[in-house]
Parts: sequence; C-alpha cells; structure tokens
Amino acid sequence: MMTATGKKLQALEISQNGAPITVLDQHKGVFMFALNGQSYTIRISGLFGRSYELRRGDEMLASAKGETFRDRTTVTFGDKVWLLKAENIRTTRFGLYDGATRLGGITSGDGGAGGMAPPSTCSTRCRWTCSCS
Repeated sequence: MMTATGKKLQALEISQNGAPITVLDQHKGVFMFALNGQSYTIRISGLFGRSYELRRGDEMLASAKGETFRDRTTVTFGDKVWLLKAENIRTTRFGLYDGATRLGGITSGDGGAGGMAPPSTCSTRCRWTCSCS
C-alpha cells in the first residue's frame, strides 16, 4: 500500500509498505520528484475543474482533469481512461473505475481515527492511502 504524508502545499513523503520511496516537493505550482533515478514533474492548471499533467522531461505520461462542481476526475494514461470519483459525501474516499468496474481507491484521513477534511481544505497534516486490485 502506498501512502503520502505531509502538509498541504509543502513536501509530501511517498512511502510504499512503510518504506519511503520519494518526496513530492512543490515549487511555484509545479510538483517535482525523483523515482528510480528519473525526474518527474506534475503541472497543475485551472481554477475550477483543475487539470494535472505528469511529465518526465518533455514527455507527458498521464493527465487528469476534474469536472467543475463535481467530485470526479478523468484520468488518462496512454490509451486508457479511468474515472476517479468520490464515494462518500465528505469526499475523503475515492474509487478508481474502468467503466463499472472498481479497480481501487484513494482515501484521505488521519490513519483510521475517523478521517479528516479532504486535502483541498486540510490545513495541517494529511495522509493519503492508495490501494489498487
């Protein structure tokens, strides 16, 4: 299981099964990280219906585009397209879907003590957990 822990708009430490693998660091709206000796960036654009691009150098590897006023995001990787959508009213749990099939999910919270505000409003420490089948 992968987790990301840190403060909003600052560095997030990404871990897999408790072992740190990289740090996601933000600088002027661009997140940067290194993994297995390669450098990556995540660029964010848009005020409503935000868009994200994952890049390695000049190559775009994946993108995600949120829908305005809806808690859902279309994720594209190569020729594959998935839907990431909120599964609860507090938007602390999201499911990743390929059509009607749930592939996995992402939760935000405090590690099991009832959850916290979603990351868009979290002002202290946030913890994200991702699990995929």
